[in-house]
Amino acid sequence: YSPVKRFIKYVIEENDLEKAEKLSYIFAFNLQQLLEYCGDLMISQRSYHSGIILYKQAKVHLLKRVLKLAVSADCKTLLKFVHLCLSASRIDMNITTRIHIGNVAVMAYVELLLRSNSNEQVKANHTTDFMDFLVHESHFDPILAVNMTCQAGHWNIVSLLSKSRGLQFETVVAFSKILQNDLSPNPSNLDFLYALSEPTLTQSFLYIRENLEAFPIEILKRLVIQLDPSQPCAMAFLRAIYQNDKDSSGTDSNIDSFDYEAVDGCTTVMKDLVETFLFVILSLTARLGLLETTVPVTKQKEEKTINRLPDLQVLSCGYEHAAVIRNNCVYTMGVNAAGCLGTGPMLTNTSGPRLVNTLQDLKVTALSVSCGRKHTLCATDWGVFAWGSNSHGQLGLGPHLQETPYPQLISAISQLKIVDISAGQYHNLALTHSGKVYSWGWGIHGQLGHGCCDNEYYPKLVKFDSPVKQVAAGHAHSIILTCDGKVYGFGSNVFGQLESNSRQIDSKKCTKPTWVVIMPDIYVPVEKIVTSYFHNMAVTADQKVFMWGASPEEMRFYQQRNNSKNAELSESWKSSIEMYESKARIPIKEISVGYRHCAILDKGRIFWGKNKDEELTEPNVKDPYEDIIGHKFDHVSCGLDYTMAIEQNGQVFAWGTPAMI
Repeated sequence: YSPVKRFIKYVIEENDLEKAEKLSYIFAFNLQQLLEYCGDLMISQRSYHSGIILYKQAKVHLLKRVLKLAVSADCKTLLKFVHLCLSASRIDMNITTRIHIGNVAVMAYVELLLRSNSNEQVKANHTTDFMDFLVHESHFDPILAVNMTCQAGHWNIVSLLSKSRGLQFETVVAFSKILQNDLSPNPSNLDFLYALSEPTLTQSFLYIRENLEAFPIEILKRLVIQLDPSQPCAMAFLRAIYQNDKDSSGTDSNIDSFDYEAVDGCTTVMKDLVETFLFVILSLTARLGLLETTVPVTKQKEEKTINRLPDLQVLSCGYEHAAVIRNNCVYTMGVNAAGCLGTGPMLTNTSGPRLVNTLQDLKVTALSVSCGRKHTLCATDWGVFAWGSNSHGQLGLGPHLQETPYPQLISAISQLKIVDISAGQYHNLALTHSGKVYSWGWGIHGQLGHGCCDNEYYPKLVKFDSPVKQVAAGHAHSIILTCDGKVYGFGSNVFGQLESNSRQIDSKKCTKPTWVVIMPDIYVPVEKIVTSYFHNMAVTADQKVFMWGASPEEMRFYQQRNNSKNAELSESWKSSIEMYESKARIPIKEISVGYRHCAILDKGRIFWGKNKDEELTEPNVKDPYEDIIGHKFDHVSCGLDYTMAIEQNGQVFAWGTPAMI
């Protein structure tokens, strides 16, 4: 035996690593390289477990181990190892590696399904496993998943990706590529037809028109719902087309106008949609032999508008992402968790300021933005759009959607005039022009105000008699401000969000709006309110700022301090205390709260503090932001542990968390 062959024999046949290591030391072999080679031999002999152990001892990169296994092993063995890798601790695995491993799993599942076509039961089991992976694992390339499943003809999985991941655009592109091929699916394939007729998809109109006669009546009814041009999400496109036609009407010739319109993809798609809708309606009417009964539209009573509309939020800081409105367009930045930046699927975890193209393409005017934990809301002149995580129904788009990386119109409130929005960590509030409040999302603590603790997957009206002029959503509670200057709250009261020492609430949570007393003078009306996490701030008519509530860390700090002094816990955070008083006649412009800090914008200057015991001062930030003092600002917003502000000349400042700077 040569020394190398002797080394391999020690490792593979005798399993004696100690002798192998001594031999490599004597002959100055590259131990890791030889162990990796032995691992390759074990994998080629289908001894996968032993091969993987040798790869680990050779310190082979985790992704390289997966790829080696993918070349030599069967899909089931590969998927077992991939699931083991993805379920392990993420400390030693960066996001890029995790995404690559997730992509390998997607390809393995697709191959597994293709190989099991002959056995329906086995295929059904593999399909269920694949769907579970796509629902629970977030680190894979969604575009790759859509393209591969579409090309392989796994239509139920394509439909799942479209609905649960908000990948309608990617699904449309993949469908169009498939239907342009000679091997397009048979129009009698029900799985394909159900995927094609998903209400969230509008594509391949020519295929639909040419195969209408072969479609079952049930599919035609689904297509009517999908293609209805009067639905709110389609009306936004029609409005964009009308605006294009209006802009092009001033051209010198019809030919110029036609050329302009021809290159407008939105116009072409919408005209195809309307035409296909008419084809489907005519076909369905002929097949049924009757016309559907139409219900006359009843004119709704005009509601009175509240006296003073709330201020628009052009800057909003969420947990780890932020949004800003500039020139009627929305820009987002920060950590792209669950697609909360709204810029489409991304393989990177963070991003600098980027335009949300979907809203610009729809030609809607962004009016106000609000960022939650992993989702974002935007009120426009065409309704409220939402994007990001829908884990608790916080997007208001139904229970089936898991997340969406693109803005989607909240159809349930699209007919209402929304004047104020507030994104809590997992729930939202919206205010209509008539002072009515709608809430949806996470509701376990009663923070939706419906008298129960259920989650709501669509916006639902809060039963409350007094007209409201401002809303604010926190982590697990909500506060609203009535037109007569009173503050009401509902939801969790564990951290004193609703309670004051002068007036005890029986339980740790309240599921219906209850009056929150601002001491010491309860008769002074409140003009502004704000909350984001566990504490609240309010500005009274005499321009005094009050705060109540505390974060969990602050509560523990108070308890530890009192324990060290053997003092009785006073629970001071349950009382509203005065933090600041403006000496100017001009009203305080903005207030904002983060997790453990707050900010007040008064006369163009920003005052801030970390907790109730710390005096409010102008930002004392170090380089490179030391010159922030002395500047005049128009807007300020607090995130988890960072702050952003917009100067009067439009420049945006940020300080705090490095990811946001």
